[in-house]
Amino acid sequence: MDSKGDADAPGRVGLDPQPMVDWFSPTELMRAGVKAVLAATFGNYADKREVQAALFPGRATLAWDGSEGKEIWFDYAADMGDGFNPTYAVAWLMAQPSLQVHLPGKGATSVSLPTGRFVVLGGDQVYPLATRDEYRKRMVDPYAMAYRTSQADAPPEEAPRLFVVPGNHDWYDGLTSFIRLFCQGRSLGPLQTCQQRSYFAVRLPHDWWLWGVDIQLEADLDEPQKKFFSEILETMKTASVGRTPQVILCTGQPAWVSCGAGDVPRDGMRPDPKNFLTLAFLERFIREGGARVAVAMSGDLHHYAHYAPEDPADPHRITAGGGGAYFYPTHHLPARLDAPRPKPGAAWLRKKPEKTNEAYTRANVYPEPDKSRHLGWGVLTLPINNRTFAFFLGGLYLLFTWIIQSASKASNGPFEFMKEGATGMLATALNDPNASLMGVLSVLGPGEIVDAFRACWHVMRHSPASVFIAGLVVFALWKYRAADRVAGQAWGVLHGLLHVVLSLALIWFFSVVNLAWLHLNIDKIPQVALFSVEMLVAGGMAGGVLFAVYLLVSARLTGVHLNDVYSSQAIQDFKNFVRFHITPEGSLEIFPIAVPTVPRNDGWLVKDGTGLVPAEGDIRAELIGNGPIKIDAR
Repeated sequence: MDSKGDADAPGRVGLDPQPMVDWFSPTELMRAGVKAVLAATFGNYADKREVQAALFPGRATLAWDGSEGKEIWFDYAADMGDGFNPTYAVAWLMAQPSLQVHLPGKGATSVSLPTGRFVVLGGDQVYPLATRDEYRKRMVDPYAMAYRTSQADAPPEEAPRLFVVPGNHDWYDGLTSFIRLFCQGRSLGPLQTCQQRSYFAVRLPHDWWLWGVDIQLEADLDEPQKKFFSEILETMKTASVGRTPQVILCTGQPAWVSCGAGDVPRDGMRPDPKNFLTLAFLERFIREGGARVAVAMSGDLHHYAHYAPEDPADPHRITAGGGGAYFYPTHHLPARLDAPRPKPGAAWLRKKPEKTNEAYTRANVYPEPDKSRHLGWGVLTLPINNRTFAFFLGGLYLLFTWIIQSASKASNGPFEFMKEGATGMLATALNDPNASLMGVLSVLGPGEIVDAFRACWHVMRHSPASVFIAGLVVFALWKYRAADRVAGQAWGVLHGLLHVVLSLALIWFFSVVNLAWLHLNIDKIPQVALFSVEMLVAGGMAGGVLFAVYLLVSARLTGVHLNDVYSSQAIQDFKNFVRFHITPEGSLEIFPIAVPTVPRNDGWLVKDGTGLVPAEGDIRAELIGNGPIKIDAR
């Protein structure tokens, strides 16, 4: 084994380590937007879930029967396949034959947990797009390497199995790559896939069952999937040994977080219980089939959050989306939930359902809300962490100011209003036959801000192209905000206007620097080149800071743009996964495991020329909460 960290270690063992996705990259934004629209559009006409049902006719079959034996361990992780470091770190920990988990509290010790017999991946296995190449580089190769390396010295008696629930990013290619990878019996290194469809059922000891459900892109449950699980319910009744079957339900979205009760915190998530209806229907479907949902699991939100039911008959609801994607905050989550439970009947889909509610209390989140809120300040580094986005803003400012400057040279008519009473350098600039906006601005001081912006405005009046660009910026940022309630749309308009004002302030400042201080000729190449660089670099940085401040203020005051505040930072740390244990007595233990920090590129070592291990010898894993969550099946 190498004796020191090697920044090229992943590449030396055949991996192609990927950085965290730059979500603010203009190219990435356009690609993801187009893919999302296409997936939503064609998903309505070519639903792969119906195609899967046609390929595998006949009665529903289990993806795997693991009911033999008295106990079983298995893992759950979601939202991996972003940057290499966090994705590989979580996979490496799950693959350890014996995982040391540090317990909380002063003088705390650690506990050793055996590896799981199978892994459940809970959605969004790859970012940003579900292409074959992205799957390979961001998820398949890291997982295959992690399990192959970790279990090389102590291979399990049987290959660990892999079950996968699709998320919205997996649907962005219509589920084509997902089906090819996970539904055709392929292996990811030692991990063996077993399911034939994008949804599955697994039998576990002591009448425990695992269901993975495909909700497409927030769509209703399709008829083939309803039929599949109806037949699984019949199998569950037949296989029952006297207990009510208990279901661990894995779905692509934690719809329950939209059921917040009581006062909404300033930067909290506003209640919208209608988002819960599809999941509520599925859970009623299970109850009416004679089973009980004991745990509802989901990823999608990149943190850990556990909502404990006030009634023990209701399911525990857990979000565990810390498998590798950027960190998403926890401080906005509601302290209590009031989830509607629709009564039987089809009419509930068409109107507000009569309900008896399920009440929940937020038990644990990771990281703690105070830490989560503090991490939000990192958005102010947006122009550094998202340089392509800052460069894009600078380019937009350059185009806008270039058009204004060109329009001002076409005619000095816009400056007629300034000639009266003008003296000194200003009079000279105004009477110049080749007078232009930059020439006029270069002789105006800070105390003449009104004249400076009046000059800009009078030029814009003679330049439809500049008005169009300014209007387009304001409209785009209004639409960016318009997803929020109407009362908040003024924020978007103000944001757009501030970018227009900033670009005008920049042309004024650079005019003073280039023409008044450096005495460059306005039409010569050195001045033009310098102005372009100034606007692209300094202007882009200033625009990035303005954008970051807007995101931070908006998130803190209204709770809007929270996702953008944290996605722009691409935080690699604060990851999590969950280890389940069905005990010999038939109870369920849930161990939520935090990964506070993950190794960076120079934190990996090559082992035996083929594998990859942490340079420090281990990655710290901590138990979230004061102990495992325990559910007694009785």
